[in-house]
Order: sequence, then C-alpha cells, then structure tokens
Amino acid sequence: MDLRSAIMERTSRRKYEDIPVDDAIIEQLEAAVWECNRSADLNIKLKIGDGEPFTAGKSYGMFSGVQNYFAMIRKKDDPVGDEKIGYYGESLVLLLTRLGLGSCWVGGTYDKDACHVEVADDEEFRCAIVFGHVKTKESMKERAIKKPLKRKSKEIKDMLTAYADVPNWVVDGVRYAVKAPSAQNRQPVRFLCDGETVSAKVKGEHNYDMVDLGIAKLHFEVGAGGGTWEFGNGGLFTKAE
Repeated sequence: MDLRSAIMERTSRRKYEDIPVDDAIIEQLEAAVWECNRSADLNIKLKIGDGEPFTAGKSYGMFSGVQNYFAMIRKKDDPVGDEKIGYYGESLVLLLTRLGLGSCWVGGTYDKDACHVEVADDEEFRCAIVFGHVKTKESMKERAIKKPLKRKSKEIKDMLTAYADVPNWVVDGVRYAVKAPSAQNRQPVRFLCDGETVSAKVKGEHNYDMVDLGIAKLHFEVGAGGGTWEFGNGGLFTKAE
C-alpha cells in the first residue's frame, strides 16, 4: 500500500482488539518515531501496553480496548511545534494504516495525567494517537460515537481559492487534503493557489488548528506528488521536480 492508498484507506477507529502488536511492527514504529524526533526536534514517545488513560471511565466511553499510543510532545517555545506534531504525527498514522493497524488522533477525551510519560519542564504533551488491531468493519458503538461528530466533508472548492488556472497537481493535492482528519472534523485549512504558488493557512480559532494545518499539509504533499512545505501559518509549498 502506497501513501496515497493509505490516505484513502485511513479512518478513525475507537474500538480495538485484544491482540498484541508484533515485535517486528514495534521495531518499525520505534524507528519511525526516532526519525520524526530527529527531523522535527519533537519528543514523541511510543507507549505499548499502557491503556489506562483510555479506559471507559477516563475516555467518556469514546474508546475501548486501547493498549498502545503515541504521546505527541513538543517544545513549549517552538512557534511551529503544533504544526510539526500534525505533520509528523500523521506520517505515523499513515504508516500504521500501511501496516494494517487502526488509529485515531485524540485531543481531550482521555486522562492525560494517567499517561506514564515523562515530560520536561520546557515541553508540552499536546495530544495522543492511539492505535492497535481493529476489525475490518466498524462496530455499532463506533458508528454511534462517530455520528454526532461527523459533519458533511468539505469538497475541493471549499478548501481551495485560486486567482488563475489551477495546475492539476494542485487539484490532486487538495483532493487528498480533503481526506485529512481534523479536530471535530472542522477541516479548517484553506489553500491559496496563484499560478504555481501554493500556500496553506488556518484562522487559528481552535486549540488544534495548527495541528490540523500540519496534517493537511502532509496530505496535500502526498497528493501533489511530492514537494516541501515551509512550516508556519501561510507557509509556501515547493513542488518536487
């Protein structure tokens, strides 16, 4: 499964099977976390067999069977730390999808104090990504939980503003950005295209808008066929040659 297929395949899952993650997969995840931390100066931590923060009483019944998660930790003084969490965290989500595991971004519906994670004074534990084995079809409870959170997904025209003819690679990029997960499914990111110049920004009205910006930027990058984003609200995209 390539990254484009993983984006189309990925869906947020909240009910997990009591099946341990294979050691070989854990090794791949550890390597991916190390690379993310090295590249972005983050302190993402991989936790295996630590489901206490996501038990029914502590997650308001939103999750069941969680045993594994990534603790998404950034430097407090990093002005683009949240965006990095979104961008690199979503790269882990897509890796999980390619490995046949389910996952879900988690902002507030868990007990952060119950997480067995060391956080330095100059760091902030912003959110988590839970993961594990899931059944092919969503359970009735998952569908019931998701229904009130689900809004009609935006279309390409809702997320793209253009001042000239739009290159096909830009349309492709936004087509995959539309599939990006976001807090409360708000899809706050907007892309601006002026010829071959593309930027992405959010209004910053929600606590996780910058995380959502990073997630959407990665999806756009994959859909556009590769390239490099500037970090920052309104950052520009450079298309790969």
